[in-house]
Amino acid sequence: MMSYIVKRLGSTLLTLLLLSIGIFMLIRLIPGDPVVAMLGEDATPERVADLRAQYGLDQALIPQFLNWLGNVVTGDLGQSVPTSRPVADLILTRFPVTLVLALFATLLTIVVAVPMGVAAATRRGKLADKTVLLTSLVGISIPSFFLGIMLLLLFAVQLQWFPTFGFRSFSEDFFGSLKGFVLPAVSLGALYLAIVARMTRASMLEVLSQDYIVTAEASGLSRLRIRYRHALKNALIPVVTVVGLNFGALLGGSVITEQVFNLPGLGTLLLASIDRRDYPVIQAIVLLISVIYVVINLLVDLLYGFLDPRVRYAKN
Repeated sequence: MMSYIVKRLGSTLLTLLLLSIGIFMLIRLIPGDPVVAMLGEDATPERVADLRAQYGLDQALIPQFLNWLGNVVTGDLGQSVPTSRPVADLILTRFPVTLVLALFATLLTIVVAVPMGVAAATRRGKLADKTVLLTSLVGISIPSFFLGIMLLLLFAVQLQWFPTFGFRSFSEDFFGSLKGFVLPAVSLGALYLAIVARMTRASMLEVLSQDYIVTAEASGLSRLRIRYRHALKNALIPVVTVVGLNFGALLGGSVITEQVFNLPGLGTLLLASIDRRDYPVIQAIVLLISVIYVVINLLVDLLYGFLDPRVRYAKN
């Protein structure tokens, strides 16, 4: 197990290095100059040159990358070009909103999708199975931004069950803040709910066809005990992988949802930074989401290997 962990850690570090290179280089392809965008078209060449030198934008790409990577390793994410505020402070004020939204969507996925998948698998070919398959197909097909707008129109505007826009901090109004996350979480998690429901159904069908399940049924054990104590435990192994990877995807996919519901998270900060050509903030947000995604992938992979010893032996 230890050799398996060491190999996965090594591949994760290499992945993070390649990600940092790709993020740094791709962001430089964004049209426009951040200094000119901040100072305006009427800025003097001397002022532009001074500011470019202040932020190190006058250097070649390789020295810029090495300086940025060295600072990131020490925890210094730099300063925002337009506001001169530390990037770390900007992220710390916005990240909790995105994190809570992703956690809500993940919780919704687990609580709703897993029972849906189990119900569909245990009633294969019946109405419950067809309903789950149709519902998951709709969830996969509808774009999150369209679903978010429809949810706002129905539950916020027409029925007035939930707030329309805006955000309340948990310290001001805890339950009101939780209520404000319901519709965004449904909008963001609908796609992944459909994926997990289908994955749970497929995994349950495979487990229910195993010999030990047939033997348990022949021995007279109750169906509920067979399904939820024996079958579901083994069927959840691939589902855990999907849920873990989906959480990383939810963090990155919250950009449009935050924009639709006017939530002050990393997504809205990222869009504003792209518009202002704020390289340090863009790099930090994309790198943070990428690192979280890779780390979650590592943890899920290790958990998968722990739950199923055949995986770690196959990869050694």
